[in-house]
Amino acid sequence: MNKIQTTIIRQEIGGEEQRAVDARQLHSFLEVGKDFSTWIKDRIGQYGFVEGIDFVVYDDLRSPESGSAKARTQVVNGYALTTDMAKELCMVERNAKGKEARMYFIEMERQAKQLADQMPKSLPEALRMAAALHERAEKQAEVIKALMPKADFHDAVSSAINGQTIDQAAKVLGTGERRLFKQLKDHGYLRPNNEPYQEYIDRGYFRLREKKRNLPTGEVLVYTQTLVTGKGLAFLQKKLFGKQLEGMAPTELTAN
Repeated sequence: MNKIQTTIIRQEIGGEEQRAVDARQLHSFLEVGKDFSTWIKDRIGQYGFVEGIDFVVYDDLRSPESGSAKARTQVVNGYALTTDMAKELCMVERNAKGKEARMYFIEMERQAKQLADQMPKSLPEALRMAAALHERAEKQAEVIKALMPKADFHDAVSSAINGQTIDQAAKVLGTGERRLFKQLKDHGYLRPNNEPYQEYIDRGYFRLREKKRNLPTGEVLVYTQTLVTGKGLAFLQKKLFGKQLEGMAPTELTAN
């Protein structure tokens, strides 16, 4: 059984920031018999989901599939769903995949509620919590000192949630930019034009960023830049350099 591969993100829906689910990744996990566009539009119409309340639509910059005749990056509609909508979509599929995904979202909501319940509700409670945390921090000081090399890598991964350039990623991984580009192409992660194959974008290892440059002629050059995510850094650390830092194993599903 494939592991669920969808990322829970923070997204503004209905005028407030809340947890949201990438519909395209959910569709892939559910193994629906229809193509994504047909499936999501049918479900929205069939069950009366409302844009701006149950989901939002955004521009999704996607790289061509490996071996595809289409050589240019495409912009397609992406859908960020509220967890309530995602759970309902899972339920109406009436299969084992839908049940598995729905139970995952329920568990994520339970954990979020548990964290909220643990937050102090008064000044005395906040002071007691601060004192307890301070005491715990002192006890862990020596452990933290011993783990500094791993912590440096962890910090770099954390800062790369939205993506680092290949040059920045190369410095974190202890190699050079040209050498890393070559390795990524040799291993089949990047296409000849330095854009990642869609498979590795879907896995959450890379993303594409559109950039603009003003030319001396007055024209504007639009191009895409490949970025490595935090999950991608951990993946490359293991795959390209034959080691994996303790506690940094990339997960198939990341809750942000």
